[in-house]
Amino acid sequence: MNKFKKISEWLLNYPNIGDWLFFNVSNVEVDNVSLNSISGERILIEFNDGSAECELMFALAMFKSYDTGTSDVNLTALQECENLALWCEEQNQNGNLPVFDDATANEIEILNSTPELSVDSEQGIAKYLIQGKINYLKIRR
Repeated sequence: MNKFKKISEWLLNYPNIGDWLFFNVSNVEVDNVSLNSISGERILIEFNDGSAECELMFALAMFKSYDTGTSDVNLTALQECENLALWCEEQNQNGNLPVFDDATANEIEILNSTPELSVDSEQGIAKYLIQGKINYLKIRR
């Protein structure tokens, strides 16, 4: 099964993500979350037996309400995004990683501690972007 499908299934264990996760689609509605592929598999080390240490980059886009005033809406939204990043890091520390069919996940790393932000002020929606990568051992079959 596709690694991104397995990552999607794993992410659905996050309690605040809801029961639906978009893939490579940015459906701009409040509380939608999208898993996005960034680049293909990158081989870090290739071993004599044909197995390889690889990494797969991904991004998580979260859409939240945005306020141009002084309310705490924006701070709350940022905190929700940071909570998702922290959850990923906690899962990594606990060894609770996605289970792939043809590989063994070794580590998930969140690459930006503060999400990137873009705003559609007309719709009052902000897009928070978290980037990460998964290192895994690809098993030769």
